[in-house]
Amino acid sequence: MNPTDPPSGVASWCERIEARAWSDAVLALSERSGNVLRANAAEVNTVKLTSVASLDFGPFNRGLGLGIEQPADEQAVSDIVAFYDRAGVSHYTISVSPLAQPPEIAGWLAAQGMAPTAKSAKLWRLPAATDPVQSSFRTELIDASAAPAWAGVQRAAWGMPKGMTPWFTATVGRSGWRHYLGFDEETPVTAAALFVSERVGWLGFGATVPSHRGRGGQTGTLARRVKDAQELGCSLLVTETGDPSETPNPSYDNIVRAGFELGYLRTEYSPGGG
Repeated sequence: MNPTDPPSGVASWCERIEARAWSDAVLALSERSGNVLRANAAEVNTVKLTSVASLDFGPFNRGLGLGIEQPADEQAVSDIVAFYDRAGVSHYTISVSPLAQPPEIAGWLAAQGMAPTAKSAKLWRLPAATDPVQSSFRTELIDASAAPAWAGVQRAAWGMPKGMTPWFTATVGRSGWRHYLGFDEETPVTAAALFVSERVGWLGFGATVPSHRGRGGQTGTLARRVKDAQELGCSLLVTETGDPSETPNPSYDNIVRAGFELGYLRTEYSPGGG
C-alpha cells in the first residue's frame, strides 16, 4: 500500500482530470431544464468549484485542484468559502493534494474553519494491454437511450431516491463521456463512466447493485474502460477511491488488480471537520 513515485506530470493530472470531469458533470446538470437540483459550476484561482445546493451534502459540493495548476493564496481560499456561503451550502469538501502549493494552504483553510475529515486514494496507470478478466457480467457501452437504466443502477447501488435521477443521467451521451452497463443476462447490475480530456482518462461512477456485489462487476467495467481508453489514444488513466487503510476496501483492491498504482493519499477538508 506504499505510494509509488508517479512520473513527471502524472500527479498533477491526477487532480486536474478529476476536477474537469466533476465540473463538467455538474455543469451538465445545471443545464437541465429548470435546474431543479440548483447545480452550479465555477472556477476560482484555477480551482474547480461545484455545488448542488439542493443536496447539502459534502460529496456533491466540492473544490478540486487547489494549489495544483498555480500556487494558491489566502484570498483564493477565502473566495472558495464565500462561493459556498453564497450557494447556501454548509456541507462541502475541499481536496488538498500533497503536491498542492504553497504549504500554508492548511493554515489558511484552518483560519476559515475548515478541518481534515478524511483521506482519499489517487491511483493511476498507463493504458497498456490488460490480462483477461473474470466477471460474471457482460459489459456494454451505452448511449443516451439507456440513461434511465444507468441511473437506476446508480440509485440502487447508493440507496438514492428517484429524485436523484437527473444527477445520474446528465452526462450520458455528453461529449467527452462514455458510459457502461454490466448485465446479468438482460438485467443491468453494474454501471461506470469514462471521461477523457487531452488524452487523459478519468474512471469514475463505478457502482454495483447490492445483490450482485462480489462477482466481478467492477473488475469488468474497469477492464473495459482501460481497453477503450487505450483505443481512444489516452496516455494516462486516473481514478480514486476511499482510504486504503480502511478494511475491508474491495474497491481499492479491485482497482489495484486492474493495474493501477497508488500515487498518493489526498486530504479532504470540510467546515468544522464535519
